[in-house]
Amino acid sequence: MTRQLFALACAVAGLLPLPAHAADKVKVGFISTLSGPSAALGVDIRDAFLLAVKMNGGKLGGLPAEVVVGDDQFKPDVGRQ
Repeated sequence: MTRQLFALACAVAGLLPLPAHAADKVKVGFISTLSGPSAALGVDIRDAFLLAVKMNGGKLGGLPAEVVVGDDQFKPDVGRQ
């Protein structure tokens, strides 16, 4: 009986909605090659992403978005940092 009661309590607890902590904003990191031999493609990709965020009212998933842009300089060691 105790095992069944414990299993029932666990099942009920798993179904209870837990309060979610609402985020104030979404922070997104964007790393691409913005300098060096492949910069043209990286800049175009960055601009397209920023335009998509702007066209969506500056929001991602319904929350205000902050985009942090990083340049990997077409070097694996720099991009890994």
